[in-house]
Amino acid sequence: MKKLLSTILAMVSFANISYAAGKHSTEITIYENVYVGGHTLTPGEYSVKWVDGSNELSIVGHHANFSVPITVAPGAAGPLALSITSDGNKLMLRGLRVQSTSITIVDSKQNMGTTSTQ
Repeated sequence: MKKLLSTILAMVSFANISYAAGKHSTEITIYENVYVGGHTLTPGEYSVKWVDGSNELSIVGHHANFSVPITVAPGAAGPLALSITSDGNKLMLRGLRVQSTSITIVDSKQNMGTTSTQ
């Protein structure tokens, strides 16, 4: 009975470690208004989270709580880096690099707020 209990506990512990290993997060600081997925990130601290196998980046903090679609790929190892581009007079968050992971935001709402005629 003790052996069976030990085996079950070992399996549960392994499952928790594996699950935790697939979750990723980091903190970012925004110094100017930045747009992402139709949302505005005002200057402040934000937590960004994603899960292996998921295609969503969760952004929480400073009056924000939303998710945007992403692609995740291996990248060059290095410090945290944000990919921010200028779209007219707006700064757009296009992605980020965290350690050796490259995250690209693929949200079609990135250009929300621009005008077009059809």
